[in-house]
Amino acid sequence: MPKSKKPRKKQHYTKVALPSVPQHMIDYVKDHIRLIGFAVEVKLPLGRFDVNDVHELNEFINWTGYTAYKLQHDRSRWTREQADEVISTQIQVSEALKSLYQRTNKIWDKKSDEEWDSRTFTPTGDELKIFSNSMALLYPFMSELYEDSPKLLTRFWAEAKGIMRSPQKKVEGLLVRTY
Repeated sequence: MPKSKKPRKKQHYTKVALPSVPQHMIDYVKDHIRLIGFAVEVKLPLGRFDVNDVHELNEFINWTGYTAYKLQHDRSRWTREQADEVISTQIQVSEALKSLYQRTNKIWDKKSDEEWDSRTFTPTGDELKIFSNSMALLYPFMSELYEDSPKLLTRFWAEAKGIMRSPQKKVEGLLVRTY
């Protein structure tokens, strides 16, 4: 017989709501993938690649590397060799983008402020080859993954942008750059 005559309190269960990703964010990221593929294939060889395109390509590269890093142990999506190939390609493209950005800024440093805002980036032949070959690998890879699980990859995109804004800009085993 219990010592207390009070009845037990009834347990109330609380629902745990996972944060959802709104549809407009999914559409935005899908457009981002499509536009960066267009910019690299069309605008870059013509020399019309501007500052916004460089920043978007940088976001795409960091996002791709972060996605490969986070999913490298997920055997249902890909093999370990594919993950390593994506990460090594991400590093190559990041290095090529860094050299393109530094070379262009060195040239445009001598120009006036009005011209500085309208600067365009023209890659060397080797850089153009790296960009086009890497986009031939990364663009279908990310498009296919995004069709399979858009909410997960949209979260990865937000996390990669958060890493780009953080002071450390580091994830162990991953190269993240900002320009």
